[in-house]
Amino acid sequence: MMRREAAEQRIRMRSQTYDGRVDDALARYASVERKVDEMEAYADTIQGREPSLEDEFAALERDEAVEKELEALKKSRGQSSTQSTQSEG
Repeated sequence: MMRREAAEQRIRMRSQTYDGRVDDALARYASVERKVDEMEAYADTIQGREPSLEDEFAALERDEAVEKELEALKKSRGQSSTQSTQSEG
């Protein structure tokens, strides 16, 4: 009778230990999976902020157009100040 109770006690203790290990392993797995999901989401947000090659070319074209317009304005201002200097002299 005592041997049976001791065996039952050992079975209960080992099954509790085993169940605890499984629960811990599942919790660790869930934690790792959550971290991977967070990393993937972060990688997606970083990629979303990077301009595409087409966007970069469009920005360069806009900058070039602005530079040309600025140069034209400078030339026209230079000509108008040259004309006003000539008419004063």
